[in-house]
Amino acid sequence: MRVEAMSEVSKTFNEKIRKYCDMTLLSSAYAGAGNVLKVQNLLGHCSQHLDKGETHQGPVVLGIAMVAMAEELGLQMAIRSLEHLLQYG
Repeated sequence: MRVEAMSEVSKTFNEKIRKYCDMTLLSSAYAGAGNVLKVQNLLGHCSQHLDKGETHQGPVVLGIAMVAMAEELGLQMAIRSLEHLLQYG
């Protein structure tokens, strides 16, 4: 409920700050949940090529770790996926 209210407030910011806030809120809302679909959604944000000056992928990477830390299998999947991103871009 509070995340929805904060998300509405973030819509008043410029696009760069809004994306950063939305990714931070999403990551925090699902922290410790072990939701594999949210991890995959966040990985999709990581795989996008950024325009100059965009910074919303930082909270996405932290969000992957925060969501996946709840269970061992999801954590191993997230680590492997992040290693692939580092190797192949």
